[in-house]
Amino acid sequence: MKKFLVIFVIILLAIGTNLSDGFFVRYGVHPDFLYIALGAFVIAGLVANEKVVFIVMVCLVVIAANLPDDLARSYGYNPDVMLGVLVGLVLIPFLSKHL
Repeated sequence: MKKFLVIFVIILLAIGTNLSDGFFVRYGVHPDFLYIALGAFVIAGLVANEKVVFIVMVCLVVIAANLPDDLARSYGYNPDVMLGVLVGLVLIPFLSKHL
């Protein structure tokens, strides 16, 4: 149950970091706090499982998903696709253990 809760929080934070900044400013939350919390949850959850390659992959995809649109398009990808890849990277190991 703890793993499910951690994964759920990570997914919520990943989605929250990709929402518009004005959404959280209305509620008094600075968007940078979400980036910090997401990084902390991802690193803490993945270090607990000792999968270093997976940690590096998730960190790179998080960075790629949060690049500005014009910079991402200059590299030839869509940040929304990277968000889907991030959700997949987090969910696939969890689902493979339970199915």
